Amino acid sequence: MKLATPGFQWPNDVQVIPDDVFGFRAIMVPDGFLVPGHSNGGLYIIKMDDEDITKTVSTTKISEKKKGYFYHMGYWVDLNRDGRLDYITARSNAKKDGGELVWFEHPAEGLTDATWTEHVVTAGPDVGIQVLDDSDCPYRNEICVFAAEFFNEKVSIYRVSTKDGSFVQSALIDDEILSAYSVTYADLNGDGKKELMVNNHEKDDATNGIWAYQPPRDWMHDKWTKRTLATDFKNAFSLTVPNMAPGFPYPFYP
Repeated sequence: MKLATPGFQWPNDVQVIPDDVFGFRAIMVPDGFLVPGHSNGGLYIIKMDDEDITKTVSTTKISEKKKGYFYHMGYWVDLNRDGRLDYITARSNAKKDGGELVWFEHPAEGLTDATWTEHVVTAGPDVGIQVLDDSDCPYRNEICVFAAEFFNEKVSIYRVSTKDGSFVQSALIDDEILSAYSVTYADLNGDGKKELMVNNHEKDDATNGIWAYQPPRDWMHDKWTKRTLATDFKNAFSLTVPNMAPGFPYPFYP
């Protein structure tokens, strides 16, 4: 069933918003893509009917327009200790060094027609991110943000303060992965220890793949040990737009 919403440029990682953000049913839509005519994206919150989830009440754009930028995914976390969950995400203009890690401040008034105050944390992240809270991030009063930087062709980690949402430190994990696409922190082999799973997104079957990185003792200064999980994903032939692979991998437990 199609929901009654305004038209979007190019919806990406659409997610149900946790109940503790607003206290009512809602969906977050990060929007936009690099395709010409679709790059002016934004962040939209769709409020759902309390009784009928096939109906919408309103659609609110919480981000100001930034020409040529689009959003893929994000996470809800309180970044200024006001008791309200803010939204942290990455945005890109499809150019190297054009990405930004940014968070949007949840206002005291809650969801209204007004856009939210944005805070640019740092340059770098552009497409795929994963945010670790204090249950997984080893740094007190901080979140860890893993970034698969597609246009920068690298994987990085960023530390962000949960006192005021400011940048703390960043470190490079891998700059030989080519167009990094998604990043997931999970126990991949059942040993009770989590690793970083990252894939790239390439036209060439010989250079694409999925890799795992073992966290070192010092996340910011020591080397992350890399091992190959799978490679040589076959791209279907296309006469027009070149195909790229792999897409988003997901860990699951049979």
